Amino acid sequence: MTEPSTPPETHEPTISPHFTFPDSDLTIRSSDKVEFRVHKSILSFASGVFKDMLSLDSLPSTSSSTSPQKIVDVTEDGESIEAVLRYIYPLPHPIFKTIDQIVMMLDLSDKYNVPVINAAMQECLLANSFFKKSLLRTFAIAKKYQLSKVETTVIPEILKDPASFSFIDYPPEEVPFIAMNDIQKINFYTRSRYAKAKGILRRAEEKIGDRPAPMCPCRSGDEDTASESESDSESSSDDTPAHCEVWFDFYEAAKKRLEFSPSFNITDKSFWDAIVADCSCRNAGINLFEHYAPFIKRANEKIRSLPWIFPDDFEDMKQRAQKKNVRQRKRARFEYEPAGEGVHV
Repeated sequence: MTEPSTPPETHEPTISPHFTFPDSDLTIRSSDKVEFRVHKSILSFASGVFKDMLSLDSLPSTSSSTSPQKIVDVTEDGESIEAVLRYIYPLPHPIFKTIDQIVMMLDLSDKYNVPVINAAMQECLLANSFFKKSLLRTFAIAKKYQLSKVETTVIPEILKDPASFSFIDYPPEEVPFIAMNDIQKINFYTRSRYAKAKGILRRAEEKIGDRPAPMCPCRSGDEDTASESESDSESSSDDTPAHCEVWFDFYEAAKKRLEFSPSFNITDKSFWDAIVADCSCRNAGINLFEHYAPFIKRANEKIRSLPWIFPDDFEDMKQRAQKKNVRQRKRARFEYEPAGEGVHV
């Protein structure tokens, strides 16, 4: 004898304690049977999707004879719907501890077209500490959800730390929303700023030429020459190097550091100490820390004041490239192999 089948378990709807307004005229029912009794007018104002949905006036109503209400069944659970409604009604907002929570809210904002949530999530992304811990993902999220304020803020941070933009073994799911144009823009900004930084270093070298360094062994070719005794630049021959070796060592080291660490401080003492330690001139320390220091410090200030983005230059570059492509297409011509003997066309 078979056992009688057990009827499927049914769950009575639970009414949200925070959203049970006496004058409500709309019920939102979540996937886990939580009911939110809210107002059509407020939902229509806050959400483009609800506005369109309610304008059709084809929603089912409750069976209550006293105050029948329109019902909207949604696929999200009660916790997610409550989080959305807390941005529409004047109630405390959720506390975000991970970037994934923000992404969940952005998904809901995108699905239901709730601009106030989109704006709030931009502020959350920029305010929380995890913003800089995952620059690549934050940038991808900004592209996916069109968070212009986040994108504008993230790009300089990426440029300061180029390694943060490298694609890791397990990239975030939002990475496909980063377009080739975005990658080209980042690379263009990186190259442009680095070129300007190198230009500042070159101009610093030119200014140093107006004030020659004291004669030192590496310039005179005499290891016994003291820096103080032969400081007269007029006594040096034309083939005497213009600068102490330590300057050239510094110049090359600074360029390399700025290429891979654009925000590096080229006046860092430990950086200078390492250069002096590796320099063959015994007067390297005096020349770098006393003679060249003022020029380097001024150059450092100019480098650090450089902008991080160059949008106008980038657009000019794209237009030049487009014009070049047009010219190349106009020069393109079709060619054909000569018809062979006995070949009929």
